[in-house]
Amino acid sequence: MYFYYYPESGGSPIYSLDIVEIYNMVESEYDRLENELYQNISRLHEEFLEQGQEKWTNLTYILENTGKLKINYGYDDLSQLSPVEKQEKWEAEYLTYDTGF
Repeated sequence: MYFYYYPESGGSPIYSLDIVEIYNMVESEYDRLENELYQNISRLHEEFLEQGQEKWTNLTYILENTGKLKINYGYDDLSQLSPVEKQEKWEAEYLTYDTGF
């Protein structure tokens, strides 16, 4: 699991693993929050399956600082891609993505 953060001041997106260093965050607090996010996404995935929904292979959510939220569920078979290839595929699609809000 990874994410990017766009600073309100503008500029390039910040990769999730760089947030601790850039914002002088306590690493244990970051880890706790990241784990909480992962658990919530896992629960969402389980709920989809319990409700008989099609199994998604990836999830992208876009949260604006205004509170607007957009979720895209991916259903592509990614099993043949390495973790690096998966991330590169996602970055190519979403880092220049217009949220449409």
